This record gives sequence, structure tokens and C-alpha cells, in this order.
Amino acid sequence: MKKNNVLLLVLVFILICAAGCGTRTKEDTDIPSENVTTAEGASKEEQPESVVSSPEYTMTFAYTHNEGTFGSDMCVKMAELIEEKSEGRIKVELYPAGQLGDIVANLEGLRTGTVDICQCAATNISSWNNRWSVFSLPFMFSNYQEAQAAFQDEAVRGLLDNDLQEIGMKLLGVEDAGARSVINKIRPINEPGDCSGITIRCLQDVYIAKGFELCGFNPVAMGWTEVYSAIQQGTVDGADNSAVYLYDAQFQDLCKYVSLTEMVRQPGCIMMSHNAYSNLPEDLQAAIDEAGAEWEVWQWQAYEEYEAEALENLKAAGCEVNTITEENHQKFVDITAPLYDEFFKEVPDAEELYDAMMAAVGR
Repeated sequence: MKKNNVLLLVLVFILICAAGCGTRTKEDTDIPSENVTTAEGASKEEQPESVVSSPEYTMTFAYTHNEGTFGSDMCVKMAELIEEKSEGRIKVELYPAGQLGDIVANLEGLRTGTVDICQCAATNISSWNNRWSVFSLPFMFSNYQEAQAAFQDEAVRGLLDNDLQEIGMKLLGVEDAGARSVINKIRPINEPGDCSGITIRCLQDVYIAKGFELCGFNPVAMGWTEVYSAIQQGTVDGADNSAVYLYDAQFQDLCKYVSLTEMVRQPGCIMMSHNAYSNLPEDLQAAIDEAGAEWEVWQWQAYEEYEAEALENLKAAGCEVNTITEENHQKFVDITAPLYDEFFKEVPDAEELYDAMMAAVGR
């Protein structure tokens, strides 16, 4: 009998344990939120509501700037803002240093669907709409403030947006790219006569090349990723760009003379595939628009600070930096002035865009 009682007690104990291991109600299973941790080890309360486990969209961002340069940093900043404003629903994959081709190839990728976002100079768009060569006109803006007023003007942006939509692109942000000056290994440039016999790389735009020819240079159009080796090999004697990009490209290793000709002050742009943008839900389109607007404010301030630093870095690297006197500056203005009449005769619809920019600066 005693043995049977022991067996009965064991059976009861097993049944109680089995019941305890069965399905419990929600009230039974809920654990206070401060004790719930994620895979990253942060408590549920500490996790922002916006964090998603995996992105809904992945976008390819291609550009030609090398990693660690200001040009690359500003592209990284745009990617970060897009991911932040989309609350992690968009992931941006970066392809720097021309990994997916030069700028023109990247822009074509926006149209064919192989690239979602890229960075370029405004005149690169002239391959699809020639009125964008208006940004190639010499000495159009006197200073940074005029350029900013023109590039961020609502009427100007409306014209640019319409042009881009027609060719399958969308403007995410306009960047300050500074005034383009000349670096070369032959001599300082003080007046047009100094330009003779110097072969200069120029942007792939016919009117940029014509402006250089009027000054006396021998211009050679080529992609940015090719320029360093072209100077190294003697294909060209130098290039033009703002101090920021001349320094970041390490041209100071090859060239001694930096002349602040400041002939062209055109914006850079970050572009997106219009098709990729249109296929996003409206809330993510709004997130990208917000990212672009915030990026512009950041970029214009950051560029101004870095430009002064880059000029000092060029000097510290052994470059001779010379400014152009007011008298000699006027010689450059006068010798390139005929390009305006030629351009507007060949591209009459560019006057609308030019007039909008001049109205924005009060001319």
C-alpha cells in the first residue's frame, strides 16, 4: 500500500509539472519591457520606433571622388540622411572612386536603371540637354553669394527640375563646388598671354573648351578619374577646378602653380533616377526630399569652410598660389565675352535659364 501511495504522489507531481510547461495566456507570458532585449542587446524601450529589421529598398549611389576626400564625404552625408529620414527603410550602397564608371556613365546609369543616385557637375547634363551648358559661361557670377542666390532660387530650380524630368533624372541637391581655377606644371597664369602653350584638362562640355581656347589654352576634355595619370604622363599640363578638388585629387604632387583665375563657378549636383524615385511610396519620396534639403544646408556651409583649408594645404604642399589683379581679371572677362553671343545664338532656349539666374542675383 505504501508503495502504491508513493507511485500516486509521483504521478501527481509529473502531472503538475506538465501543466506548468504547457501554453500560457498572454498575461502569463508578458515580461516587463525594460527586461526585453533585442539582438543588439539594447532594451526594447531604448530602441527607436523607426528602426526596421531590414530595408525595404536598396539604392546604388555612384560617384568618382576617392574615399576620404571632401567630395566623398558629402556623398556619404547624403546617403546617411536618406537612410535616417527613411527610418531605415532605404539602404544606400556607396560606389566611390569611379567603381561604376565615370560621371557620364553614371548619369546614363540613372536612365537605364543600373544606378539610382550619382554626383556630377551641372554641365555634365549638357550631354542630354544643351541649355545646361549655360553653367559653362565664363565669369557669370562675381562671388559665392551670387552663385548661391542663383542656384537655390525657386524659379531656377523649377526650370532645372523640368529639364531633368524629361531625361529621366531628379535633382536631389545642388552643391557649392566653388570657383574653378587652374593648376599646372608650366608657369603661373596672370593674364591671357600666359595661357599659350599650356594643355589643360577641361570638363566634357563644348563651351567650357571654347572658353579655354579664347584664353589661349589648349583644352582637352576627359573624365575626372583620368586626369591624374594624364598629368603624370604628360598628356595634359594641368587642370581646372576649385581648391577643394584640386587638393583632394593630389594634383599638388604633380603641379607647382595654382592661379586663381576663377573663370567658371558652376554647381555640382546629386541626381537620382526619376524612375527609382517615382516607384517609391509617397512617404519615402518625402523623406528623400527632406534629406536633400537638409544636405544642401550642410554642404554649402561645409564647403566654404573646407575651401579655405584646402587652399592653405596647397600652399603647404609647395604650390605657388597667385591671385589675378583686377586689371588682368578684366582682360580674361573681355577676351571670353564673345562666347555669350555665340552660345545664345546656338542654344536660344538657354536664355530663359540664364535670365532666371540673373534675376535671382538682381541683374
